[in-house]
Amino acid sequence: MGPGDKLSSDPQTRRFLNDSLSHLKEYGVSIVFHPYAVHRKEQVVGYYDGENKRLMVCKKNPKWLSIYVHEYCHFLQDIENSSIYTRYNELWLNPQEIAEGWIKGKKHSRKTVKKAYRLIRELELDCERRCLEIIRKYDLPIDKSKFIQEANSILFQYFIEEQKRAKAKELSNEQIEKMPKRLLKRYIDRPPEKALKEIENDIKYTTK
Repeated sequence: MGPGDKLSSDPQTRRFLNDSLSHLKEYGVSIVFHPYAVHRKEQVVGYYDGENKRLMVCKKNPKWLSIYVHEYCHFLQDIENSSIYTRYNELWLNPQEIAEGWIKGKKHSRKTVKKAYRLIRELELDCERRCLEIIRKYDLPIDKSKFIQEANSILFQYFIEEQKRAKAKELSNEQIEKMPKRLLKRYIDRPPEKALKEIENDIKYTTK
């Protein structure tokens, strides 16, 4: 019995979990499946921390498998020394921390904020493309079209957050269904205006 056999009854999922969990352990990464995931004192659905070699996933989330695939792909970016992962971590402060701090009122130059958000979008797009490769390779029970739409919705929310200086709340299924079904590199800098407006018209913001 492999380490992933207790997590799923689906044979394809179990095969992927066994392969990936063994891979993570090979690099000394601690893996935690927990009802709730907390990172930097905030509740999250999951995260990969390369510095502290820790990967955590909120197992209660109905999309836990997609979340795990996503965080595993951040691990792959790390160990492969991918260009974007290296550039992301070369910034004087973590880009995500810059974005989150700026939204909460911390002062950063416009140039710093713009660079941080672009690095975030570039990192996430690369990660989502890796996810799709794994979903196809293992034939995982994840709807690829919906996965792409959700990935795009998150990517586009970063544009709106940067413009509005406000944290975007999670979109509804109806909003996500309006997103493109392709992950294109140009979305890093030029999201489709129609999709962006669909989100912007309905989205709610919080500065807390």
